[in-house]
Amino acid sequence: MQRERFKQILSFFHLNDNRKYVAGGAAGHDLLYKIHPFHDHLKQRFITVYSPEQNICIDETMCPWRGHSIMCVYMKDKPTKWGNKFYELFESSSGYVWSFEIMHGKANTSNKPFGVVHRLINPLLNKGHCLYEDNYYCNPALCDSLAANNTMVVGTVCANRVGLPKDFMHRSLAAGEMDYRCQNQVAIIR
Repeated sequence: MQRERFKQILSFFHLNDNRKYVAGGAAGHDLLYKIHPFHDHLKQRFITVYSPEQNICIDETMCPWRGHSIMCVYMKDKPTKWGNKFYELFESSSGYVWSFEIMHGKANTSNKPFGVVHRLINPLLNKGHCLYEDNYYCNPALCDSLAANNTMVVGTVCANRVGLPKDFMHRSLAAGEMDYRCQNQVAIIR
């Protein structure tokens, strides 16, 4: 197919009613409005078709994009540095993406780790799952919250994370030495 023909078809391809679109800057504007039916259908199918095993993971991924988009972000530590950021909850053994969310800065939606994790894992709470996460998501408040809902958490954590005992995190250990602290249902091991 020629490029111009593809562009022509693409210009007439719509997934939502443009008459109901709220322009940018106006109250009720949604950056994902034009793809919501497709996005919501995929997300619902991913959840209903498959039930994940006990061990699940959460991480962010990048969909490469170099064009003009207000949702485009830069992440220096990712192999793909520019693009649209996705939060994904997936099964550890198969890599099946069970739930996902596109970061788009919607009003009243927190992109902080606590909010993202709770939105993605909410249907799996109280089912005995174990969530593996990296140091971006892992913090004591989140661990307590998930443990209260019968969901265990395993992850790495930054030494300066709020809620960790400072004297414990900055104490030097000899080679082969190990230390731990426990509070409620959270155990920290160094």
